[in-house]
Amino acid sequence: MQGPAGLLALLLAAVVGGGVAGVAVFYLSQPEVRPADSGSSDRVRAAGEVGDAVAAGSLHGDASPGIDAATIARLVDRLERLERRVDEFVQQPLRVEIDPEKGAAKIAPEQIAAAMAELEQQKLAAMSDESLMDTAMRSFKAGQMEDAIAQLESLLQRPLAGELRFQARARLATAHSKTGVEGCQRAARMLQQLVDEHGEASSFGRQASMQLVWTQSGSGDRAAALATADRLTRNSTPGSVHHRNSRWAAGIMAAGLGDTARARAEFTTLLAEIENEPDQGKLAGDIRRRLAEL
Repeated sequence: MQGPAGLLALLLAAVVGGGVAGVAVFYLSQPEVRPADSGSSDRVRAAGEVGDAVAAGSLHGDASPGIDAATIARLVDRLERLERRVDEFVQQPLRVEIDPEKGAAKIAPEQIAAAMAELEQQKLAAMSDESLMDTAMRSFKAGQMEDAIAQLESLLQRPLAGELRFQARARLATAHSKTGVEGCQRAARMLQQLVDEHGEASSFGRQASMQLVWTQSGSGDRAAALATADRLTRNSTPGSVHHRNSRWAAGIMAAGLGDTARARAEFTTLLAEIENEPDQGKLAGDIRRRLAEL
């Protein structure tokens, strides 16, 4: 293959001699060589003028194309500059340095977090109410409280009613109660709101009250937990699950507050009520253990 100098000589010979009978193809076969814009424009202009000159003369049968000395000198100058640039690229390939401050794309961490949150919301929005509740409960059981909270909050943005809405709110409070003291305090406020809305004597009110007892205890307020347990005992039917659970909880809170007499009275009364019931064996065993520890 001809080098740049040889190709230049051939091109000039064709231009000056004017005896071109066909189409000359001028090319440089240099892998991965990409001249800058200025060099490319020089080459295009030079090739264009050569082509125009040849087309005007030899391709039309004129043995004297009539290219003057100034045109030839200008073409030679441009081709020599092009040759020098090609040699430079051969010796040192073109490299483009990207300024990280100007050329690199910048994505802030908060933008990534926002985009991920948006995708998560879209996924949750596509779920049915029941599927979303199940997903939240799986997150809860796996100890992923932040996910459970986000999923339950998403569920509560829907027009829910009745049992499903109550359970979503109650479980959201439970998830918050697993995130520390502040979470317990927030959960207690949420549960108290449920009690106030539904009433202490209603089924929903009793469920929320029992949950409130443990939540208040978890926040360190055993006195409030004992008071809530006492109200639940008064507002539930003797022998019912809520009545028994509230007395058991009252005994535990009293023991935690150092009131052993009150704790013993609660445990003893409840044990007498359930000790002959086969399905209450687990609760009876727990009460006997607690009585022995007083």
